[in-house]
Amino acid sequence: MPSYPVKACNEFTPNLGQWTGVGNITSFARNGNALTFQMQSGPGPELTVLSPGMFRVRFNPAGNYTTYSYYAVVQRNFGAFTLNARDLGSTIEIETSILRIVVTKSPYSVAVFRGAQLIHADTPSYNLVYIPGQEVVANFKIYPANARYFGLGEKAGAILAKNEFTTTSFNFDNFSYQQGPDIPGDGQNPLNPSEPLYCSVPFLIENNPNPVNGASYSYGLFFDNPSQSFFNIGTNDYSNMLGKYYFGALFGELDYYFMFGEDVPAVLKQYSALTGRCPMPPRYVFGYHQGAYGYTRILFCCRWPRIIGKPKFLSTVCTSTSTFRTITAPLPVVTSSFRMRRSCLHSFTTMDSAAVPTLRLSSTTMGSTRRVTFPAIRRLIPGWRLRLPVRRPRPSSMTRARGAARTLPTLLVRWTMVRIQD
Repeated sequence: MPSYPVKACNEFTPNLGQWTGVGNITSFARNGNALTFQMQSGPGPELTVLSPGMFRVRFNPAGNYTTYSYYAVVQRNFGAFTLNARDLGSTIEIETSILRIVVTKSPYSVAVFRGAQLIHADTPSYNLVYIPGQEVVANFKIYPANARYFGLGEKAGAILAKNEFTTTSFNFDNFSYQQGPDIPGDGQNPLNPSEPLYCSVPFLIENNPNPVNGASYSYGLFFDNPSQSFFNIGTNDYSNMLGKYYFGALFGELDYYFMFGEDVPAVLKQYSALTGRCPMPPRYVFGYHQGAYGYTRILFCCRWPRIIGKPKFLSTVCTSTSTFRTITAPLPVVTSSFRMRRSCLHSFTTMDSAAVPTLRLSSTTMGSTRRVTFPAIRRLIPGWRLRLPVRRPRPSSMTRARGAARTLPTLLVRWTMVRIQD
């Protein structure tokens, strides 16, 4: 089985200038709204206009565009629209009702205009680059004055904007920020945006509220590549990145979607149409969620607010649900810890008996109810919840509750995931 080790941001180095550019366009072929460019040597990119404000660029180092196996994009058909493509000698001009896309032939580069205003462009010469014989790819773009960059999923760092950040998209359970590779700069800590974290979304938004050449604008750039990818937004971590940014990946195609918007909401509307919109979740998702990482003891460490009365440790997960019921506080969700399960990969219903002792509930906890269910979310599985089937106690399971004047039965509980209707 092939190995795909994680790389630090400064180990992905297209800006050293040693990679190969795609070169000069000699001709192009149009098929509907798709233009395929033939180059003086080597493979050429393909540009497809999907809507008046959105287009897609693909570059495969092997020059093969017949297959597509990724699943992030769910919609590419946005209806009929008018598209004009003209060969103007040194450039190819593609025009919709919103955008004018200018592809320079020698060497290849893409620039996007709103009317006469330039809003997006490749760097002039060294832009779409790769290493022949490998899959590694990258694309350089101009970083204009006053532009602000956002997005890219879950990233560390002290500020929301990604200007002068260099980041990588590599899903990694980087507990305590100490499990990843050696990181340059600020080291392994939550202030270093180069840390690989758990949620990778290679979607970048440029918002420019005060461009030097016209009115404000926004655009989004979605890089559809499931391998480890990189975005360097003007960071001089290993080379001079003044006035430019790049994105790229270790494997696969350079496949990105450009979507123009007058503002950020307009960009997000196009992005959600491209990648799919989440259905409205059930009502309990918007309520209070009770949970902790690692319910591994009968007495779990969760000190309750003083509105409940004297602060105390409450025994078992289900005792806490009873307390919420007693004080009439809403509790729509109890989230189970994955420590409850024997394996993250094999079973949703078996408990790790080594890590979690048998859970016990006194009958006063549940009252006369023989079965109690609470919705639960584990790993965001839509339409599932935890069911706690309460079984009749056996005589041998009788025990005395601390501070109680009478003997109470102990009810054995196991956790299961059940489908719900909401």
